[in-house]
Amino acid sequence: MTIDFIQAIKQLHLIRSQILEGCDYLRADFNCLRVYDFTIKNTNLKQADMHEIDWRNCRLSQVALDHVNAEKAKMRLCQFDNVSSAAANYQKAIIENCTISSCSFEESNFNSASLIDNIFHRVSFAGAHMMKADISFCQLRGADFSCANLNHAKFIDADLRGADFSKAVLIGTDFNGADLRGAVFDNVDLDPADFSGALIDVEMQKRLFGLEVQNLTENYSVNRLT
Repeated sequence: MTIDFIQAIKQLHLIRSQILEGCDYLRADFNCLRVYDFTIKNTNLKQADMHEIDWRNCRLSQVALDHVNAEKAKMRLCQFDNVSSAAANYQKAIIENCTISSCSFEESNFNSASLIDNIFHRVSFAGAHMMKADISFCQLRGADFSCANLNHAKFIDADLRGADFSKAVLIGTDFNGADLRGAVFDNVDLDPADFSGALIDVEMQKRLFGLEVQNLTENYSVNRLT
């Protein structure tokens, strides 16, 4: 698939049922495209303009999306495997009902993005900006949120077992109903976050309620912080 072909398709504003493999589209312009049932493999899309792109039921494997502009993009029912997307802009994007495995979004901007009901496996958001992002109802076991800015982000009913929040900023972060057993909160101020209804382990109980708390249990659901 050539750049000329993509520019021709852009005039129709729709790409459907195509395969893009082994290509280099550095700084390519894909903004406002609708991309349905599309497969991308072993391709360089670094610094591409994907502003308001609409991806549906697409499959990406071994794709470089570093420094892309995907502000207000829509990605639904997609599969991402071994995708690198560091320092990318996903501000106000909608990424929902996707399966995302072995991917890196380090230092990317997800401010005010909606990432609801996704399955994340071996994913890093280290150093990401996720202020006011909604990451509710997601599977995020072992995810890396170290050094991330999670001010006023929502993790409602998310599975965060074993996730790493070391040095993250959690002012107004909502963990209501989240499963936080085994999660790591090293060098983090927990007081500004809301853990109402969260499922926590003994170590978290000690952090939230103090070392003198009585009747510690392995699986404790937070009712109200005092």
